[in-house]
Amino acid sequence: MYISNLLTIFSLNFGDMQSLKTDKSYKDLGYWLRKKKFTRIEFQDKSEYISTYWLNQPVTFKLKEVVGFETWYKEAFGGSLIVFEIAYDNGEMKIRGYCPLLLFGFWSMKLSFKKKAGFIFKYRKEGYRIREELLEFLSRS
Repeated sequence: MYISNLLTIFSLNFGDMQSLKTDKSYKDLGYWLRKKKFTRIEFQDKSEYISTYWLNQPVTFKLKEVVGFETWYKEAFGGSLIVFEIAYDNGEMKIRGYCPLLLFGFWSMKLSFKKKAGFIFKYRKEGYRIREELLEFLSRS
C-alpha cells in the first residue's frame, strides 16, 4: 500500500517510450544534444554512477545500460539529472526520457517528465520542455 502511494505521488511512468520516423541522422541528433549540454555515457559496466552537487552535498544517480540504446544525460535544477535513452534504426528514433532517482542508496526509480511540476520537481518540467523541443527538432524536415 505504501509503495503504491509513493509511486502515485511521483507519477512514475516506466513506459514513456516514443517512436517516430525522422529524416535527421544520428549525427544531427548528437549535435543537437551536445548543443543542449547533454553528455553521452560510455558504459564501462552494465551501470554507471553519476554524481552531482546540490547545496554543497553530493547527489548520486545510478544509470543502467539498455542494450541497443545510447544514454545521454544533463544536470538540471537541484543537482538532478535529465536522461534520454535513444535508439536509431532505419530512420526510426526510439526515445525514452526520465529523471532518475536513487532512494535509500539502492533503489533506482525513473520519474517521468511533467508539463506542470511544483518547485521542488522543477527538473521534471525542464525535462518535459526539452523533450518537446527534441521531438519538434526530429519532426522538422
